[in-house]
Amino acid sequence: MSGSLSFRQAVSVLRPTAYADYLYHRYANNSFLASIAPLLLLNELHCEQYGSSKSSGERIEACRSNYETSGVSTTGSRRHPPRVLDFACGVGHASFLIASLFPELSVIAADHDFANLYLARRYLIPNVACLCIDAEIPLPFEDKSFDAVFCLDGLHYIRSKVALLSELDRVLQREGLWLFPHLHNAMAHNVSPGIPLALDDYQRCFEFLHHQILPEADVLRDFIIDQSLDLSASPSSTELRQENVFSLIGSRRRDLWRKHSNMAALLWRAKPALSINPIYRVTNPGKTLQLKMEWPNAGLEEECAVIKKYLPQEYTIDSSLWKSSTNGMMNREDEAAIQSLINSFVLVHLPRHYSDLVIQ
Repeated sequence: MSGSLSFRQAVSVLRPTAYADYLYHRYANNSFLASIAPLLLLNELHCEQYGSSKSSGERIEACRSNYETSGVSTTGSRRHPPRVLDFACGVGHASFLIASLFPELSVIAADHDFANLYLARRYLIPNVACLCIDAEIPLPFEDKSFDAVFCLDGLHYIRSKVALLSELDRVLQREGLWLFPHLHNAMAHNVSPGIPLALDDYQRCFEFLHHQILPEADVLRDFIIDQSLDLSASPSSTELRQENVFSLIGSRRRDLWRKHSNMAALLWRAKPALSINPIYRVTNPGKTLQLKMEWPNAGLEEECAVIKKYLPQEYTIDSSLWKSSTNGMMNREDEAAIQSLINSFVLVHLPRHYSDLVIQ
């Protein structure tokens, strides 16, 4: 990669400036950060045999241990990795996070935009299959091909929503996971709204399976403050209709509809992929790294204003702590400090060569 473009440089060449800033700064956007809690429900794919009394962190460690030590299922047939379809994947941020946190899963990334897929394959997910797909026509997959579909900020841009959901129902396992964070509400203002639906219309589209629609603002708040996602909550329709963005989770599984706790612990699993959130300008490398939030343009800052309630505006990191996080030589005290930085999204999961920032 020496001498080649970073992702930041490449996206600025292939995309108009404002869109390039949006793509580069996904970890400063509430739509992406609020999608992480639903994404982490993918830990359920290997955990059917473990009771819901365990926390999310305990369940994933238990089921990963079982997966790594056993090549066959309890019925004697060979275990096949569950498959996840990242639909409308954009440039691959979610697919990268899924592949980093859940290497036992098989990910397929699909988008209608070839340039997006080029950037995804070149920089974020070189080992993930990327498919250029028109969502308005039948999907090119066999029946029951996938165990989960993840679709972030995509469904409200599709005209034939009912037809697409019918196709997804065909290609998903019957008890698969339907993870649809960031759905625009037609009755409220949104930037780049697409062709959104109102709450009652989304509910009718998904009436063929059990689903829960939550205010995205609540999903983001609970995950950052409480590290949880409460699928037992029942917000009133009156409250939901006032929200500008929804998060929808669906499944025919009966064990999913509970409060999922300690979810942020799962983000600790991919330590080698940690980077400083690109929204921070890094200065004074030496004994400390001084971080200051710096927005590339006023439009993005306005769109992501809610993030300022959660991410620190300024932060100081000890340089030795940063080095220990990158070389894996951490003691228990270092690990606690790094975990805190992950939970607050000061440190985020990004591939090498994403930024042209070099920290010694």
